Amino acid sequence: MRKKLLASALFLALAPMFSSAGETIHVYPVPGIFFDEGAENQKGVASKISPEIGKILKANIRQNVSYTGQAISKSFSNLTQQIDAKNRYRTLAVSVQVTRASRFEVNKKDGTRDIYLPLTLSLYFSNPMTGEVLQSFNQTRVTTFTSTPDTIAAKIAQYTQQGFERTLDELLTHAASQFKPYVVEAAVKDTWKGYGILDKGYAAGIGKDDILLDADGNEIKIEHAGQDYAVATPIGGKISSGNRYARTSMMKLSDVKKPRVLVVVSDGNANLPDAVMSQLFADQLGADAQFAVLPLNTNYGKVQSAIDSNTQIGSAVSGQRELPDYFIRLVVPDVVEYEKPTNLAYKTQRHYKSWAFAELLAKNGQVLFARHADEDLQDIVTNGIGIAAADRREVVLKNVLVELADKFAKEVKFKPTTLEITDAESGQLWVNDTAQVLQSGQAVRIYREISKDVLVPTWEARVETREGSRIALRTQLEIAGSPPAPTRGDKILIDQINSPAGGAMRLAYCPNPKNQVGSQFVPRYDELAYAVATQAGFNMVNRSLKGVVERRVGSASGFRTNIKLPEAAFDQCLESLYRIDRVDSPCEGDACHTRYKVKTAFRQKQGETVSKQMILEHTFKTSGYQQNIDSTQLGQLQHAELYKDADELLTQTAKNLFQTK
Repeated sequence: MRKKLLASALFLALAPMFSSAGETIHVYPVPGIFFDEGAENQKGVASKISPEIGKILKANIRQNVSYTGQAISKSFSNLTQQIDAKNRYRTLAVSVQVTRASRFEVNKKDGTRDIYLPLTLSLYFSNPMTGEVLQSFNQTRVTTFTSTPDTIAAKIAQYTQQGFERTLDELLTHAASQFKPYVVEAAVKDTWKGYGILDKGYAAGIGKDDILLDADGNEIKIEHAGQDYAVATPIGGKISSGNRYARTSMMKLSDVKKPRVLVVVSDGNANLPDAVMSQLFADQLGADAQFAVLPLNTNYGKVQSAIDSNTQIGSAVSGQRELPDYFIRLVVPDVVEYEKPTNLAYKTQRHYKSWAFAELLAKNGQVLFARHADEDLQDIVTNGIGIAAADRREVVLKNVLVELADKFAKEVKFKPTTLEITDAESGQLWVNDTAQVLQSGQAVRIYREISKDVLVPTWEARVETREGSRIALRTQLEIAGSPPAPTRGDKILIDQINSPAGGAMRLAYCPNPKNQVGSQFVPRYDELAYAVATQAGFNMVNRSLKGVVERRVGSASGFRTNIKLPEAAFDQCLESLYRIDRVDSPCEGDACHTRYKVKTAFRQKQGETVSKQMILEHTFKTSGYQQNIDSTQLGQLQHAELYKDADELLTQTAKNLFQTK
């Protein structure tokens, strides 16, 4: 519950609480520059800030903080240098974060070096009263220069500072053009069993899990939002008719009704920061996507500490912000690259290949939708001179993310579905589910229609068993207050996504530590096999979601403390094995290729007993290469092309297994 630290209730009641039409929403620049060096709750996430460049930026921290303050004041006219009891309800905090700052170089034949300084800055708008990150932006700039070895250090310091200022200016210009906050104010028009029924809904900008505040800082959480009403529960205290609440938002009204999703990068790469990949994926989805992505700042705890230390906000964030119902897990590993000689001694061909995977998951780990994508770039290098490798890696990674996001935007379809309880007795509920919307173990909410077209979520229930189209559920916990027990005629509201997964059998991918049988090793094979299985029609669950979310999201990100997701329940394991052996490497003149025998297998297991399996094999031939290719480059070429071939054979293997009765 929020603590009142400054003003009396009388003073607050007299103070102007919320922005009226045309009233300014202030922007408070949070003092300091924040560095994304791996939050405590982000175990295993490598920082993209090199010690050398980070040291330069920190040495100039006073200068950079001063420059940031001046730059923000130029971009936003509605600035305030203080948050207090008078303006805290209509003030947003803006913070600047260094997300990436690195250096790489290319040696030239004349003894000079080309230096590249990639810098990514992130800008976050947040509500200092609730801890909610409302909007985020990223800007990347690569400063390049040529130098002799004796002047590199001085020039790096000079260009790092210059790059920071120019990147910040570009970032603020873009953010200011998109800055369109608004305040939603709603009144409690009725109460029912401890719930408050508000007179505004998603048409006005109020959505599920939003937090609103009254003039005393008391919070309510939205449990359900209809078009012109919303159902709220108090976070501590109680809710009364006539009470007025409000929140500041930056979400487009067209997005408020959409299911909300949090993007979490579980496996990243050495080039792009996780925040940049998440933002790029979200931006590429566009307005046509049927879900809205929530911004995530894994270092928000540091921002909130700076606000508390430097203002008279007089209110502590309650830490009750809930996780959304859905997550997108992103996997974007390192680029595979290799260089092949050509028939011209002074020219080579450089290849960059990227692969990425994304899956839409429910809180219980159920896979609702999944896709993977791959991209490649080819460059001609003349006399050792070509486009910088680091730049090309970034391009091919961004391309694959764009392709992946396009698939999600076009193919993910949410269909609101209503099921009605047919029987209820002592906490046991039954519904008819002819469309197979519900899955065993799935958590759902029960709704009571208390008046015409006004639905109130009353209980949480869990799916227990299915007999044909008849589903048995068991009540778990009341949502809030003292609602009546579920009864016949109550409803279940579900966001059905695309077509239901095939069959009631829930499968979890279980890596086999001895999955490699042959002589050739395929890096990240289990990741590839899992990605293929999620797209083959199986009813898959992800056992890793719980750990990923609990490690990388939490109170440091502005969400509630002690986040706990349910363990993913499943019926059988799905595992995959492979055998790849080299056959030969014939050459015709200088042109060679390598042939392999490739075999992939999927099998379902109950304990140690195999219930179903499918094995396919074929012969694969790599693309051509010159006989004088470097052995390391040849290894990378074979790795990339074997991965692609294994993908195709695994896809057919999984398809055949799925069709096997």
